[in-house]
Amino acid sequence: MIPIGSFRFIPNSGAHSGVEGSGDTFNARPPLSYGPNDAARVASVGRSTIFEEIKVGRLKARKAGRRTLILHEDLAAWLASLPYRASIAA
Repeated sequence: MIPIGSFRFIPNSGAHSGVEGSGDTFNARPPLSYGPNDAARVASVGRSTIFEEIKVGRLKARKAGRRTLILHEDLAAWLASLPYRASIAA
C-alpha cells in the first residue's frame, strides 16, 4: 500500500493518469487540499463516506466559497484514526 504522502494526485489530468512525474523525475509533494471527490479517490473510500465523516465531525473540512476542501493533513489524520482490522484466526 502506498502511503498517502508518497505521490501527488492530479485530478482530471488524463495524460499522467493522476500521478505527476515521468521517467526519473518524480514530484513527491502532496497537494495542499482535496475536494471531496479527490479525497475519496485518494483514500480509497466512497464519496458518501467522506461526506458522512465530515457530517459527524470525524473528518475536518473547510469551505472556500461554495467549495468544500479537505486539507492533506486532515485526510491523513482521519485515515490514521481508523481502527485496525482484527486478525482472522486460521
